[in-house]
Amino acid sequence: MSRRASSRQEAAALIDAAGTGEADWIAADLEEALPQVRVPHGPVLVVAAHPDDEVLGFGGTIATLLAAGVAVHTVCLTAGEASHGTGDPGAMARLAERRRAELTSALRALGPLPDAMHAHLPDTGLDRHEETARTVIAEALTRTGATLCVAPWEEDLHS
Repeated sequence: MSRRASSRQEAAALIDAAGTGEADWIAADLEEALPQVRVPHGPVLVVAAHPDDEVLGFGGTIATLLAAGVAVHTVCLTAGEASHGTGDPGAMARLAERRRAELTSALRALGPLPDAMHAHLPDTGLDRHEETARTVIAEALTRTGATLCVAPWEEDLHS
């Protein structure tokens, strides 16, 4: 097994693990331990592979940026329609609709954000649509005037 495959299996096991309890997070006093990041002057574009990535991976920072008066925009590359399997096209379409609605709700909960832009690329197939994803992201950067683009880590478990 390659080192990369082994690393992905280890990461997948961690994702499925119980996680860190709230008391441990509070006791960690991370506000003092973590480095402070400068707030950008211009708009920020957050790229999500599918709905929920933007909030799970960057939601606290989105709220911080909004509180500092920085405009934040989101582009979602897929609707996450294959997160529970790819067998029933009708079920996948309903799930895509639900996840887009949840994305809108989550963004509204973070603060005054514009609606997410959607690329409508196939879930679990981004690796086959990299050029289209690049084009969509480039167009979103131009449209929003973003000075910073935040995207998933290249070692993320998703393709």
